Amino acid sequence: MYLGPDAWCEKFTLPARKADAVKAFEGFNTAVRAIIDMPQNELSKWAVFDTCVYPVPTFIRGRVCISGDAAHAAATYHGTGASFAVEDAAVLAQLLSTADEYTESHDVENGGISKPNLLRKSLETYNSIRLERAHWLVETSRHIGKIYQGQNAEVGVDSTKCAQEIDWRCRKIWHYDVNQMTRETKELFTKQLETV
Repeated sequence: MYLGPDAWCEKFTLPARKADAVKAFEGFNTAVRAIIDMPQNELSKWAVFDTCVYPVPTFIRGRVCISGDAAHAAATYHGTGASFAVEDAAVLAQLLSTADEYTESHDVENGGISKPNLLRKSLETYNSIRLERAHWLVETSRHIGKIYQGQNAEVGVDSTKCAQEIDWRCRKIWHYDVNQMTRETKELFTKQLETV
């Protein structure tokens, strides 16, 4: 829903005409056309925004971080935005718990890291653990959308190629070991604390 370089969109929907939707799907089979013809009222066009073209280069600045859609807004084609936000939260929870354990066993006055610096180190670890996977989600969601719409040049409309491409991408999400991720988070953070 591009409104021009100086426009500001107040909402994420625009009015749409049912007749336009019917026309857009006129070449589809009868089942699809029947679904498109079902709404009795006029429709709305919904904007879909992601961070694919302009990904954030980092999820942290100092002692502040972003997570979830603020960090990696993705198109809805995978339907996993919330689960990736939970992954972010799992990493942050692990880091804060490990930082808390550290403060209990290391006195700042005897060479321990100050709480502000400890938080900063925690967030640097969060960024290291989450940035690549989160950026991949944004890219793959857009990629899947193009496949669904028959706009992916690599697979075209070949149903076997489409299924294979979608399958491996979904499996990378479904079979991700969150427990392993949190273990790796703790290990990396602990190593970073040893080098300070």
